[in-house]
Amino acid sequence: MAAIEGDQLALQISEMVYNKAEGVVEDIDSKKALSDSYYSEEPIYFDSEFITALKAEGAIHVVKRH
Repeated sequence: MAAIEGDQLALQISEMVYNKAEGVVEDIDSKKALSDSYYSEEPIYFDSEFITALKAEGAIHVVKRH
């Protein structure tokens, strides 16, 4: 789930933790990330300034919309 609520982005994040971006890309490409059980039950919220800072720092590598 991803949604924009006011000035915040609500995301359900993966239950998996990765040490490299390739891990999450592999899970997306292999379709593991399509399962509801792959994600946390509760969303987390980020404001647009935080998302912009993550992108500038290189912490956001890939955004795919399905």
